[in-house]
Amino acid sequence: MRGDEAVGYRVQIYWEGENEWYEGVVDKYSVEKGYYIKYDDGEEQWEFDKEEYPIRFLSKVESKEVETDPIADMIQGNNYHANVTTRSNSESEISYSDDTDSEQEDLQMEQSDSKASDDLEEERHNLKAASRTSGKENAMKSDFMVSTNFKSVNPARAFMRTSTIFFRDEESLREMRQKLRQEKKLLTNQIHILKLQLTEKELVAASLQTDLRNLHTSAALANVMHEVPKSANFSSKCGNSFKPRTAVEWNERILDQKLENKSTSNELVILKTAVQDKQFAIKRKERQRDELSAELARVPRRYLCTLVDLQIEISQLLKEKRLLDCHSQPSLESDDKGTTTTAALQNELAGLEVTTERYKDQLRQWHFKMDCEKARLAPLQERLVSLHQELECYKDSQTLLRSAFLLLEPDSCDECVSLDGSLTVFQMLTPPGRDALSVEEMAARLKESGIEQQRFSFTQFVAAFNCLCNSWN
Repeated sequence: MRGDEAVGYRVQIYWEGENEWYEGVVDKYSVEKGYYIKYDDGEEQWEFDKEEYPIRFLSKVESKEVETDPIADMIQGNNYHANVTTRSNSESEISYSDDTDSEQEDLQMEQSDSKASDDLEEERHNLKAASRTSGKENAMKSDFMVSTNFKSVNPARAFMRTSTIFFRDEESLREMRQKLRQEKKLLTNQIHILKLQLTEKELVAASLQTDLRNLHTSAALANVMHEVPKSANFSSKCGNSFKPRTAVEWNERILDQKLENKSTSNELVILKTAVQDKQFAIKRKERQRDELSAELARVPRRYLCTLVDLQIEISQLLKEKRLLDCHSQPSLESDDKGTTTTAALQNELAGLEVTTERYKDQLRQWHFKMDCEKARLAPLQERLVSLHQELECYKDSQTLLRSAFLLLEPDSCDECVSLDGSLTVFQMLTPPGRDALSVEEMAARLKESGIEQQRFSFTQFVAAFNCLCNSWN
């Protein structure tokens, strides 16, 4: 049955997207557009008769049956609108809420979905009850529809096909919700990173402000120092002997002390840095010394010998080599005997070379020991020189002679001491390892030197002691 004859017939049409057959009534026919079908779920659109899934023509219905109930359609549409609105609202709340509230909102969405489905089921039962009481023709028609084995159609399906904003299933909603959550986490991480960067910038700005404030303070102090009068500078240079009296002078003194403290602190920092560098260098040298000591301790004792022994052994080897060179003559023996002699000499030469290498190693070790001893001797010599210098300084200072002279209790009138007391002190100051002279001998030597005074001042006391020291030498 094709063409205009199908108008008014009840048909079934296959929907590929939903993989189901839906029932409706043919209202119009057009060669270009096809059949204009009014579906039972309220949708109206043009359909073509496809070859793979053709239109199934069931039976012709009267005009009363084709008409739909506008009140039922309005109720179904309103219910579906409410369902979609609740779904979209719940989804938007899920996408912009925190992760901790998402489970509660999912439960609310499921409850709203269950309530909407219950409302749809109640309306469907009401529509069926109304259709059963509409008369015999409606009862026959309902019996005919019940007798068919096709699935019932959801009334909200028509709005889902024609609406521009809808969701096909719950999986797409979950995917969208997951994407929105991931995007939210990403934005949260970016906000956290930006906050950290902002905090870091604030710290840097605070440090820069502190440095700028310190620079301003230093510049102000420098300007004040340039503006200080010459008299104040002169007084500060003279050892701060001038005592400030006014508040201005005290402020100038405070500024001078601050600048001096700042320069002193800078010098202290430089000195501390130098001390740390020297300490690191000393630790490095000590580590090298320990390593070399450990390496020297690992050398067997039998390989340790003196440099003299090495030189003697080297001279003996050179003598033997010269003797071997003098006694080397062309042999007239047989080839076998010559070969044997050559092999023996080569073996002996190899042994001598091994011995020579060993002595060379020992010689290097002794050179190394000599260097170590020289390194140890150098600071001792420096110490000896410094001690001699200190001793000369002590002698030049005449501190000991001054103490001995004061022990004799010189007279307050002429600051002189007697000859006998001086000779007794000279006998006590005799250097160790020298024979002590008697008082008569020391007096005789002083007379020989032309010193015949009976009382000595400090200068004469020192001259007499030097004369005796020369006689001791």
